[in-house]
Amino acid sequence: MLSGAAVEVLRTNAPWSPNAPEFGAGDNSAANPMVAGYGLLWARITQKHGAVATWGVDPTFDPNYAGNDGARQPMLTAGYDTAAGKYGGPGARVRALGSSATERNNPFESFRVMTLFSDSIEAERNGLGVRKLTRALAPQTSEAPLFMHLTNVTPAGVRSAVDQIVATGGGFDMLIFSFGSGFNLESTDPIYWAEVEGSISYANAHGVEVGGYDLIALSRSGAGYDAIDPATGKSVGSTCFASGWNRGLLAQAERFMDHTGLSMLETDGPYGGYACGSTDHDHYGAEDSVQRQWENQVAFYARMRERGVFVHAPDDYIFAGGSNKDCGWYTEMQFSLPRWQHMAISHTEVYDHTWYQTPTQTWMFAPLVDYHSGGPAAALEPFSQTGKAWDMTLANYLGAGVGACYRGDRLYDTPAVQAMVTKWMSFWVKYRAILTQDIIHVKRPDMQSVDVLLHVSANVSDAVCALAMLYNPTLQVQSVTQLALPLYYSGEHEAVLLAQEEGTFGAVPVRRDYSIVVNATVPPAAVTYFVIKRKPL
Repeated sequence: MLSGAAVEVLRTNAPWSPNAPEFGAGDNSAANPMVAGYGLLWARITQKHGAVATWGVDPTFDPNYAGNDGARQPMLTAGYDTAAGKYGGPGARVRALGSSATERNNPFESFRVMTLFSDSIEAERNGLGVRKLTRALAPQTSEAPLFMHLTNVTPAGVRSAVDQIVATGGGFDMLIFSFGSGFNLESTDPIYWAEVEGSISYANAHGVEVGGYDLIALSRSGAGYDAIDPATGKSVGSTCFASGWNRGLLAQAERFMDHTGLSMLETDGPYGGYACGSTDHDHYGAEDSVQRQWENQVAFYARMRERGVFVHAPDDYIFAGGSNKDCGWYTEMQFSLPRWQHMAISHTEVYDHTWYQTPTQTWMFAPLVDYHSGGPAAALEPFSQTGKAWDMTLANYLGAGVGACYRGDRLYDTPAVQAMVTKWMSFWVKYRAILTQDIIHVKRPDMQSVDVLLHVSANVSDAVCALAMLYNPTLQVQSVTQLALPLYYSGEHEAVLLAQEEGTFGAVPVRRDYSIVVNATVPPAAVTYFVIKRKPL
């Protein structure tokens, strides 16, 4: 039995580790086991549960040796998480050469370790490297459908939502039958299948894909497939994803899709990393239960991707299983705050977390209707009575190229709101290619002044090489003068064409520091944007 393994051990000099100037004060493990820090060496493992990557002290380096002056050196270790009380495994049974061919032998393959060495301490350059790695090794994350989390999934509710999508310009690509809506992926009722198929056919006929939500392993128990706590012998309150139930779930999901045309799946609460001490499941025991459940969850997502299904997975299955998106940077309870507070938090989260992540690899959230007991003060509905909240929410997410769960049953409630949504849908459709490209972080939100992010593309075949979003979250008119927009990563270095919003383009010079300068006045609780095109040769 393979009870543990170190997949990668890298002894490095201090600048390669995170927090290099402070290194030497003891253990320097990364807080997030999936990401071993942001020094000059970026490292990530492809396995979410049962494995960990940490920075620590190199035990072979003698700080007291002559000339070392008490300094320590860092060491990156990526391996299976076998800390006290954990069943990180892998617990794999492997057959020795010459042993009986009849002995049970499950093939074992470890996780991968991705490492990226940077040539600079500049945060933006480091982040761009990581984002390029993500696009290269997980290209499915570049798929970026705009989707509505529909709460009214009756045939009439679906038709109404589809009609509103069409009436606002068709910017939304997908409906997701939301949690709490009554949608049931696990139904075997042919009458229900026919009802869902009719709704999906209507949506497809209008260019809208349809997906559905399902709470799978987490918090599911009582069906005879529970995960058993190895210490107590009692249920952990959730299903074991290596109990046979997982195979039934996969078969059911495929049957449902075959009959209805469902083409997207959001799985909430996938396998959560718990061990199972059962002796009659598809694992030997607790020691390999984490590994087997992880492998089965990965295989579930891989099968969905083979079918061309777009997959939302709250946990990190981007590099294993191939999910399209994982959960964004929010906490669910923040959307119980008054709307302008949770909007400000979300706006800042988008800016802060796109340093090392692409705009399209995660999703955020927009509570069109009440979500987590926030009530009328938190929800964006009714749109016509909540001021500019819906307008600024669309500006925040669409302007950053970040997908969000727009959860509700409609997009507008008056002609004026319809016109506003149509404006943003037109913006999204027209500039989608550049909006989903890399973000250059110009000015961080402080909610006291205008903040700025800039999308860039170095692909010379793209006519639009950059787009700058300027946000004014305050209640006063804000003016910005001589704002420098850095175009270095667009590849342009002489002159470009510039227009504010949909105005006339004019040539502007690129300064020696690869920037151009703009001036703007932004109304209260509003945005403006600048479009930068390559100058024709």
